[in-house]
Amino acid sequence: MLPINFEENNKLYKDTYRISTNRANWWNYEWNATYFITICTKNKENFFGRIYMDSHENAVVLLSEIGMIANKYWLEIPKHFPFVVLGSYIIMPNHIHSIIAIHRDVNLEESAEEYSNNWTPESLGVIINQYKRACTLNAKKINRNFGWQSRFYDHIIRNEKAYNKIVEYINNNPVNWIKDEYYNE
Repeated sequence: MLPINFEENNKLYKDTYRISTNRANWWNYEWNATYFITICTKNKENFFGRIYMDSHENAVVLLSEIGMIANKYWLEIPKHFPFVVLGSYIIMPNHIHSIIAIHRDVNLEESAEEYSNNWTPESLGVIINQYKRACTLNAKKINRNFGWQSRFYDHIIRNEKAYNKIVEYINNNPVNWIKDEYYNE
């Protein structure tokens, strides 16, 4: 089937009340795949903690109470979605980077077109939204101003080389944060 024509779709709303998606319109986000995910806090506020250099010159993330909540609920995702496999991840002061895989015994055969307009049960969007919901309910008990950006970034990882590059990026994120902080002072 052909991908959805976004020009025709946006004519329905005359380009109002609708923000076009950054999701791949040719992809069914329930399909078995590995994704690189980035989820940011609202206004990129540092709710999750801070980064410092330890005595061995390693960049270390010190999680706040809300950061510990974010970590706890991230690790619980496979309990609620048993077909999810979590890969490398890091909770930064204002965002989370992670590799997350959807791995079912049987891959879904449905058309991507049927799923591109709405989140369906057990899709990547539902998984992330449920995670954000659980974090928000508990984080707001600590800081009522806590919130997420309404969207999240995803990238479909297509091969081992890309996977390894993303793992390296995730692992180096605290060091890069400190470098960026230093050069932007």
